[in-house]
Amino acid sequence: MLLGMVVAVFLLALCQTPPPQPASGPGGSQYAHASVSESVHRGGDQRYWIFEPAQPTPPSAPVVLYLHGYGSSNPDPYRPLLEHLARKGFAVVYPRYGSLWNPWVYEDTALDSWQDAISVLQGAGHVTPQLDKLAVAGHSLGGILSLRLAHRLGPGSTPFQSIVIHDGAGFQTPAYPFMPLDDLSGIPAQTGLVLVVADTSKQDANATEIVRLAWTRTPQIPRVQKNGILLRSDFYGQPDLISDHLGVQTWPTDAIDFLGYWKFTEAALNHAFWNQDGSFVFGDGSDLRYMGLWSDGQPVQEAVPASDFGF
Repeated sequence: MLLGMVVAVFLLALCQTPPPQPASGPGGSQYAHASVSESVHRGGDQRYWIFEPAQPTPPSAPVVLYLHGYGSSNPDPYRPLLEHLARKGFAVVYPRYGSLWNPWVYEDTALDSWQDAISVLQGAGHVTPQLDKLAVAGHSLGGILSLRLAHRLGPGSTPFQSIVIHDGAGFQTPAYPFMPLDDLSGIPAQTGLVLVVADTSKQDANATEIVRLAWTRTPQIPRVQKNGILLRSDFYGQPDLISDHLGVQTWPTDAIDFLGYWKFTEAALNHAFWNQDGSFVFGDGSDLRYMGLWSDGQPVQEAVPASDFGF
């Protein structure tokens, strides 16, 4: 009898499907723009892509620099996120920053591509960049690079208002020695800082050390303007919701994207630029923690804010 009940519960769980993309809010499907205009500029290791909102095309837009993980020089793995942000009204610049074997040029190449992209956007046929609304986001090694560029483009330059790190890592690649995080004091105190960590990375020193360094070496950023967020896996139904180091590259997309990476990134930008949606990415409230419901109403494993895991 008891065995039969256990089997029934197990089979019922297998029938449950994960939550769809929410209709509204950060990460939701309520888009201001129906399509994306994509253009490619320069070539080789200096090639970069620009994703701009279209239908309707706005006269101007905030700009996000997105820096890929080690070796991911093509935007296709990140395309759902990049297009989501563009359809929400942001212009997104995605540069290659060098081959696997010349990491000493990554920072300068990324900066050069960023500056060139801003010039391109200021030209005819593009959405004019809003230079008071700039942000940088990065995955894995791109997270280290995001922090380095935010430090470099601090006072005296045109700074980023927001930094969003997706599973920052890089100590185990040859690139890290060329991009140390010893000094992040150049990041302005008013910058927002969001560090998203995957479930399977939380015990990985390669990932958690980046979070620790980013957190402890930015004392100038008030606690209310920065957060670490752990995304947990959930195996309650089918398909599984897997939160791992490549979660931001997941295809097909799922709740880990919609209510995780996309929600936190979009909310961080909205908060930095318009002082909106802060409850979805800062603090420790229900807007941040909520990851949707399985089809039978079972809550998906909540996101865990920094206050719950030692920061």
